[in-house]
Amino acid sequence: TGGEWNSVDIPLSHYDNVNMAEVDEFKIADASIAGQTIFVDNIYFYANADLPDPTPSEIEDTNFALRTNGAISYGSTVNGENYPSRAIDGNTGTQWESAWDSDPQWFVVDFGQRRIFNNVNIYWGSQWSSEFYLETSNNGVDWTEVKHVTGNTENHVNSQQNFELDATATSRYIRFRGIVRANGYGYTIKEFDVLKTGTPVLTSVDLSSDKKIAKVGEYATL
Repeated sequence: TGGEWNSVDIPLSHYDNVNMAEVDEFKIADASIAGQTIFVDNIYFYANADLPDPTPSEIEDTNFALRTNGAISYGSTVNGENYPSRAIDGNTGTQWESAWDSDPQWFVVDFGQRRIFNNVNIYWGSQWSSEFYLETSNNGVDWTEVKHVTGNTENHVNSQQNFELDATATSRYIRFRGIVRANGYGYTIKEFDVLKTGTPVLTSVDLSSDKKIAKVGEYATL
């Protein structure tokens, strides 16, 4: 069905005497799908069935922050209804506004499951951040830095900035952590979009470890 993705598990035991490191093509042969277009994304290899299921494939350019139903935690907010959930409601007429004259400030978006993403768009309000971190986690406790922005001093009032992460993330949580406010007061973010842009191409397969995951090359549409 258009716009829907499904995860399919195929045990490697189904293939006898096959060197998976030499596989360069997968062919789907099924009369029931004749004439249809099939898109394949994120091929994973696992050594045994005890390992966790791979993260579900995601549709290119989907904003995962909009799929959370406002699932968010935060350090502070001011002015009544300007909670961080307003930064992930798809409406640039609303915003999160943090406490004034206080750093650091933060909020966390919980996707409810692991997502694959590599870009964040931030639509600033009247105050932006000249230094901040974007961090990811799978348990909401241990955090990994995926982007550290410094020197962001150019005027970004009521404007959008795109930040490509240092590496593609596969995580359940993402945290914005503002370190330095650019122009006083607090941080104001109208929208915080979390995206996966492009589709990874399978270039080779590494079967040397317990978890067999296809290596990823450049981004392209399969």
